[in-house]
Amino acid sequence: MSLRSNFLRLGGAMLLLGSSLAQATPVVANSSVDALLKLTTTTAAYSVGSGTGAQKNLAVNWDASKTYAFKYVFSASTGTSLFNVYSSVTLGDDGGFKSGWSLMGGSGDSNALKFANAGMKGQGYSQILLTVEDKQKNPALDVDLFGLSLNGKRIGDSFPGGVYPGITYQLFNGGHLADITLSGLFKVKAGSYDGTPLPVYPGSANDLAFFDIGLKGAGKLPEPTSLALIGIALLGAAGSRRSKKFKQVR
Repeated sequence: MSLRSNFLRLGGAMLLLGSSLAQATPVVANSSVDALLKLTTTTAAYSVGSGTGAQKNLAVNWDASKTYAFKYVFSASTGTSLFNVYSSVTLGDDGGFKSGWSLMGGSGDSNALKFANAGMKGQGYSQILLTVEDKQKNPALDVDLFGLSLNGKRIGDSFPGGVYPGITYQLFNGGHLADITLSGLFKVKAGSYDGTPLPVYPGSANDLAFFDIGLKGAGKLPEPTSLALIGIALLGAAGSRRSKKFKQVR
């Protein structure tokens, strides 16, 4: 492995130093997010900044006896995002999502919700929030999420929703992530309307959110040369300490 590769790996590790994954820890919701993905009873929509984004329609009769899955992928190197929802779910050895049949069409991600934004290229996010929104319409729906994984690491098995405006969980809070792969399982079941006044939404009252994924703390990622300089500085400091220790021994 080249010295440059070592520098880049070391610098990348430094970016994530101090990062934390929350195990289903509710937080106070903050509506100010840099990017928002919203899954509703009939659509999947993704918006960035001042509303720019994309939307896909879903023609689904949600079955309370079935387990569904979702997957969200973001790449800072290209500024692209992908979101898909699956039925006929297959689980991996760890009990998390492995594969499924896309509800947006086909067995893969070819018809998934995709969005590219030049402004997101080279930009990472330091926080990921999940809001589960239950009991928003009459008859009400309950949505429970579980088996969530972030970048290959399981981060929780219980993300129940609540009365409007739902419960927000902090999934990640740390160094800026250049790549995000977030997946999870969920069930949609009938609930009992509790009389909570419904907010006024434009369009059909059926088009209300199941859950939102919010990305916050947008920031430019360091250039590879900057990461290399960090690595050089760390290696230099380590070498200096080693030299001093050697002199003391002599």
